Amino acid sequence: VLSVKAENNKKNTLFWGNAKVVLKDGSEVFVSELPCTFENVLKPGAAGVDYYGGPIKIQGEPMPDSVPAMPKEIKDAGVVTVDLSGVEAVSFKACFGGDFPLGDEAQRRKTMAVRHTGTDARFLTVMEPFESESVIQSVTAESADKLVVKLTDGRVQEITIADLDSETGEAKVAVRELKNGKVIREEQSF
Repeated sequence: VLSVKAENNKKNTLFWGNAKVVLKDGSEVFVSELPCTFENVLKPGAAGVDYYGGPIKIQGEPMPDSVPAMPKEIKDAGVVTVDLSGVEAVSFKACFGGDFPLGDEAQRRKTMAVRHTGTDARFLTVMEPFESESVIQSVTAESADKLVVKLTDGRVQEITIADLDSETGEAKVAVRELKNGKVIREEQSF
């Protein structure tokens, strides 16, 4: 039995994130694949989506095999009863939390934040407009002035920014593109 009581919630967000039972043989089964009954639990429109039709994410991690936990009536607990007959369950694993962002994320910019102590902050953003498929595999900030963008076709773009804090406001940008460790293109703004 999984029971949740939530007070003063303005949005429907709660899920048992990718909840699993661990079996005696060490294998795992998602609770969403087992027979469950729900009492006072608000269910999303479809399995694997949040209450607003988007993907389920808890602390930024996708949780497509989650079990809803949001009580319909806030004054009472929402209860999920999992039928474990026929399985030799020895433990339970889940990431319980609130889904965010809510709903469709297709038009949201993907961001990464890193906390740093001190008095200065610098934010570098890579935007990739595309119609059907992303070509960016990964983006790494090697320093406050250098980004490395790995593309799905094996190319690597090194973007270096200089004089961002200059009094004239004339920042300098250099882009170097490599494939198999060899420079195939270079350009700079200075």
